[in-house]
Amino acid sequence: MTPAQKRQVILELRQQGLSLRLALDLVQMARATFYRQGRGHPQGDGLSERIRELAHAQASFGYRRITAVLRRQGWRVNPKRVYRLYRQMELQKPVSKKGRRGLKRPVPFEPTEAVAPGQVWAVDFVEDKLVSGRKLRILNVLDIFSRYALGSLVEHSITGALAARHLEGLFLRYGAPRVLRRDHGPEFESKVFK
Repeated sequence: MTPAQKRQVILELRQQGLSLRLALDLVQMARATFYRQGRGHPQGDGLSERIRELAHAQASFGYRRITAVLRRQGWRVNPKRVYRLYRQMELQKPVSKKGRRGLKRPVPFEPTEAVAPGQVWAVDFVEDKLVSGRKLRILNVLDIFSRYALGSLVEHSITGALAARHLEGLFLRYGAPRVLRRDHGPEFESKVFK
């Protein structure tokens, strides 16, 4: 039972001759709640119709944009109230099932099996800091089959060109691998590296 309904029952009990305190106890309502005057909504029911008009006039408007338009038109509204009415009138747009067009779905990664040394190499970066606080980057190259570290490059900053030169030297020394396994870091995605 809402406070307004309880208040009505209490008034009816008072007309029948019951004391206010006993009527409040029967209805289980606090005296402060009984005496408190509800503020109500100054706009009345016109707000729902105005929200519906705006939503149909501009189909792209969501509840936030409608709230902004209503405030510009002089309505004193809370976004939560507009959202509640917007949902009750079922004005929200359904979520598209298509997803974003042109979005490439990720292909599951299936690593190439290494059956002999020198076929698959893995390349990755490791970072560390010196006592002075300066950053140190290490480029590690590993043969997957034998787990042999082919060579490491240690510098404060490693660019794509520097990584490419280091790998070229390893290719000349050990021969180029069939597959070079790497991540999509900026050094490996640069034009120089490719």
